[in-house]
Amino acid sequence: MLSDKKEVVIIGAGFAGLTLAQKICKYKKILEVTVIDKKENMEFLPLLPDCIGREINPDNLATNIKALSNLLNFKFINEPVIELNINKNLIVTTNNVIKYDYLIISAGSEPNFYGNNELKKLVYTINNIKDIKTIKEKLKENFKNFVIIGAGYTGIEIATNIKIYLNKYNKEAKVILIEKGDTILPILPIWIKKYVEKKLKDMDILIYTNSQIKRLDKNLIEIYPSHLFDNALIIWSAGVKTAPFIDDLNLEKNNQGRIKVNRFLQINNNSFAMGDAALFIHKDVPLRMAVQFAISQANCVAYNIISLIKNKKLKKFIPQDLGYIIPIASNFSCGIILGVKVKGIIPTIMHFIMCIYRTNGIKNKIGIIKSLFKKYA
Repeated sequence: MLSDKKEVVIIGAGFAGLTLAQKICKYKKILEVTVIDKKENMEFLPLLPDCIGREINPDNLATNIKALSNLLNFKFINEPVIELNINKNLIVTTNNVIKYDYLIISAGSEPNFYGNNELKKLVYTINNIKDIKTIKEKLKENFKNFVIIGAGYTGIEIATNIKIYLNKYNKEAKVILIEKGDTILPILPIWIKKYVEKKLKDMDILIYTNSQIKRLDKNLIEIYPSHLFDNALIIWSAGVKTAPFIDDLNLEKNNQGRIKVNRFLQINNNSFAMGDAALFIHKDVPLRMAVQFAISQANCVAYNIISLIKNKKLKKFIPQDLGYIIPIASNFSCGIILGVKVKGIIPTIMHFIMCIYRTNGIKNKIGIIKSLFKKYA
C-alpha cells in the first residue's frame, strides 16, 4: 500500500486535460491532481464558426473549470504558466511555484503569427469565445470585404459562416479566402479539395491561392500580384502553435512547437504530452490535431500514470482514426467517416451530433440544439 500521495499536474484544461482529470481523480487515495489553465472556462472551439452563420450562443460553448474542479475533486490554478523546468519537476505560474511527481502538458494551441507582432495587431482571430463575440459585433458594421487568411479547415468554416450571415441579413459584401499554398485544404485528398472548392464557388466565395500578403494595414490588405481589398475585416486563420512556455523547453519539437513523445506519450519518465501539444508520429507522419485523438490520448495517459505508480507495464498509444468532416455552413459538407466518403447534409448532421455529444453540460447542449432548430428547423 502506498503511503504518500503523488502530485499530478495537468497544464491545460481542454478536451485532453479535462478528460484526463476525470479519469485520474477517481484515484484520490493515491493522487493529488492539480489543473493549471490561464482561462476560467473550457471552451468548445469546434463550434466557434457556427456562432456566426447559425448564431449559436457563444456562452453555450463555455464550461466553468472551477465548477468542474469542485465536481471532480481537483485543484484548479487559474493562472498562466510562466516557466517550466522538467529537470527539477517545477512549474512557475504568476503567483505559484508548484512541485510535481507527474506532469502532463495539454495546453492546446493558439494562432501562429510566426513572430510578427505587428501582424497580430492588424487582424482578428477566432480562437476563443471572446474572439467570436468581437467578430459578431464587427459583422454589424458595413464592411465591403471579409478577408480570411488561410484556407484550411477553420478558414473554410469561417468563410462559409460569414457568407451565410451576410445572405441572411441581406448585406452586400465579398467574402475572400487567401491561401499561401497552391491549393485549399493542403494535406487533404484531391476529391475533398475539388468538392469544397466547388461549394465555395457556388456560395460566391472568392478563392486566391498562391497568394502572399504584399501590404497589410488596418482594414486593408494587398496580395500579390495586384489584388487590393479595402474597407475589409481581416481574419487570420493561417496556422497554430503551442503555448509560449513550451518555446523555452529544450525538447525535440516541430515547427508548431508540438513536443515529440514516445509510443507511451511520454516526454521523459514522469512527463507526458497530449492533444495539440503532442507530436506523435503515426505511420511516419505527425498525427493531426483533432478532438478524437486528444480524448483517446488522455485515456492512455491516465492508464500509464496509474501503471507507473503501481510499477505495472505501460500501454502504447494506438490511434483509432474515426475520420473527419469539413463542415460547410451551406450544409454541403464532406469528409471521410470510418473509411467511407460522405457528402452533403449527412456529414453536416453528423458534425453537430458529435459536437453536441462532446459539449459539457445539459444546459449547454440544450442551448446549442435550440439555436440550431430556431434558425434551421
